Amino acid sequence: SEVYPREGSTLGGTYLVIKGSGFSFPAEYNPWDSQTVSVGAVPCRTVHHYTTATQIVCITGPSSPFVTTGYLHVSVQTFSGLGEAHYARADNAFRYNAWATPKLMWAKHWAGAPGDLLTFAAEINPRVPSAEMLELKVGEAVCPFDQDERPIAQHRRRQGSLKQFTCAMPSDELVRPGHVNVTLRLRALDPNSGDCPNHPCFARDKAEAGGT
Repeated sequence: SEVYPREGSTLGGTYLVIKGSGFSFPAEYNPWDSQTVSVGAVPCRTVHHYTTATQIVCITGPSSPFVTTGYLHVSVQTFSGLGEAHYARADNAFRYNAWATPKLMWAKHWAGAPGDLLTFAAEINPRVPSAEMLELKVGEAVCPFDQDERPIAQHRRRQGSLKQFTCAMPSDELVRPGHVNVTLRLRALDPNSGDCPNHPCFARDKAEAGGT
């Protein structure tokens, strides 16, 4: 009956919420049942902990990098061990949007130790108001932002969507020596605002997701 948010990153990773009825729940308890979700032809990986008979939460897979698509259908296929199969589809429900895909463009530091401040610049949707809506990982370690102490700022040499932000390397066991990937993800909500009801931080309804 509802699908939100209406758009997400072309690289995937968006928590997609599908409201309806008759979904398999809990899918992980019955090995003979299965349920698959797709956005167009791209699989959407179900998050079982937040999936019920009336709600599916899944994580979108990647589309063509930095290419905005048209609105795609979202489909759910359910198979039971008794041989029953059900199919439901919402047309024009979700699109991959290049604006929802941040691009790291520049780094002031390419090495650091726990506690060090790391500064980056990235192409980000201008509507993003807070650095805390960004998630940056150095390897598997989250490098946290603080909008009050280190707010997101316009890059001094370029106007428009290029923003500069600084995070503090954490002191935990996930920070390991060696060369690692740096990844940047745009959250749908600010997890520090008090409006985020769960650890994955997905919207509770279409209005909260910015839908119409």
